[in-house]
Amino acid sequence: MEVNVTPRNSQVRLENVFFPAMEYHAFPANAAPGLKPPGMGRFSVKAEELDETPKKWLIQVELHSEKNPPNTPTYLYEFSLVAVGVFAWQGDERSPAETRRSVGELGASMLYDALREAVKYITHLGPYKPFLLPPLEFSVAGGNGDDDIVPLRKDDA
Repeated sequence: MEVNVTPRNSQVRLENVFFPAMEYHAFPANAAPGLKPPGMGRFSVKAEELDETPKKWLIQVELHSEKNPPNTPTYLYEFSLVAVGVFAWQGDERSPAETRRSVGELGASMLYDALREAVKYITHLGPYKPFLLPPLEFSVAGGNGDDDIVPLRKDDA
């Protein structure tokens, strides 16, 4: 069955994106046979409205692969990346909860997609297949906004 998907303009605008931290370590498979790609280690999303600029939000997405035990390479590589974006709400007035949900969900998705491309690019440069982050749907937790996005299950990576 065909699905008709219609794009529409977003009321969230990405004003700036940057990567304040990117770390990657590769371990040659010929030096330690039996190494495998890592799974997802830690993952977090933080979002806050900027007090000094109404309708502007700062969102940070951080992800880390599983780490090798000390002095015992288990994984082909390790990575840690952080993406930060400044987003502006340019839509109609909504309740603070609706605006928070729209900015948080779309902003986190945009930054996660940027990290997916960065990880894919970095990991494909060596002799190994690229690491592809799994697709995620983001939802903003209820309450005061201090709740973390639920971490990825190991079997999702």
